[in-house]
Amino acid sequence: MTAMGYLLSLVLATTGFVLLCLSNQRHQRVMAGRMLGPRTSSYLKWSGFGLIAIAYVASWITLGGAHGTVVLVGELTLAASLTIALLAVRGRA
Repeated sequence: MTAMGYLLSLVLATTGFVLLCLSNQRHQRVMAGRMLGPRTSSYLKWSGFGLIAIAYVASWITLGGAHGTVVLVGELTLAASLTIALLAVRGRA
């Protein structure tokens, strides 16, 4: 997997976590500035899970099952940390 592949997987995972964060009612006012409807929240939740699944499949195909999974777990950790940092910064603004 090239550097571009690692970056793509990280972007997919980060976007997936941000969408999952937006689907949570506790975080909608901070992240979106308003409350979102139940249908929108459902779409955001499934889109977030889908992007994380696509990141897993891409990592698994390019690096193999074992190594791809380990790399993705590291990228998911970084993506979750970035999402938490974004939530903290948006909450203070």
